[in-house]
Formats: sequence, structure tokens, C-alpha cells
Amino acid sequence: MNELKHSYAPLFRRYAEGIIYKPSFMQINEVNGQNFVHLLVNVHASDIGLICGAGGSNIRAIQTIFGQIARHRGEQIRISIDKVGERQRIELSQPDQNWSRSQEALELVEDTVKEMGCKVKKAKFSDMHDTTIITIETNVPKHVMEAVDVAIRAWGKSLGRRILVVNPDQVVTA
Repeated sequence: MNELKHSYAPLFRRYAEGIIYKPSFMQINEVNGQNFVHLLVNVHASDIGLICGAGGSNIRAIQTIFGQIARHRGEQIRISIDKVGERQRIELSQPDQNWSRSQEALELVEDTVKEMGCKVKKAKFSDMHDTTIITIETNVPKHVMEAVDVAIRAWGKSLGRRILVVNPDQVVTA
């Protein structure tokens, strides 16, 4: 199999580690073909529902994001999620009033946009109580930015924080 220039695994890991509770169990194998890559992801059985989301919303959003990145690179991508270990009950995180990962969330959004080959015109975050609002002005298609919003919401939720991604023209009601 031919090697692709770029690896998708590091960016996928950044998203997944923020969504799941047992990242030490996660394994990502990247199988490269000519203009095609298949990410084979194993997560702990307790995390499978978190990475997939309600009705598959999280994994669909992640697949939309990575599909856009792959199109920019002239490639195709497939992401397969499987589980390892036995399922255990996990308590959800409580919101942390001293949460300090807003900058990390902003950087993840900016890096994602750049991986798509798009420009970030303006980006900032603001923290209000239990919510972080990331405002980003970019030329990413609207449906892809909606997918980024879903993925970042899942990323923040498992870390005990509500995170919204909006464009400057959008009215936010939290």
C-alpha cells in the first residue's frame, strides 16, 4: 500500500480524547491506499456510545469533518469504530467553574479549519458561566461548520463544559 503524505490519526485522536472517558484504551490504525485511507479505531466498550453520540450524531459530524479534509487533499477516508473490553458504568463529569481548556478548544477548531485548506479570518473565544463560545469567521461550508460545532460540543460535554461554535453573524441564545 502506498503511503499518504498526511496522517489523519493525530487530529482524530485530539477529538476523540476530548469525547471519551478512557483514552488510554484507544487504538488508531491508519491503513493507507492510493488516494484512500481507512482509520480503524478501537475504543473501550464504555466509550462507544460517547464517540458515536445520540443517533450517531458525533461520529457523523467527525466523518463530515474528516471527509472535507480528505477532499481538500484529493483523497477519500473511511472511519470505522469498534469496541474493546467490557462495558462499565461511567459517571458524567460535572461542570467545572475553573475550566481552563477554552484556548485548547479554539486551537482544535482552528487546526481543523486549516487542515481543510480553508482560512481563519478571525477567531476568538469567550467564557460565560458554564459555556464557552468560539466565534470563528472562515470560508468553510456551512454544513461542515455545523459538523465542527457538533464535534466540539461532544468534546466539551465529556469534559464538563458547554462549547458552542458560531460565526460572527449568528445570534447565540444559550
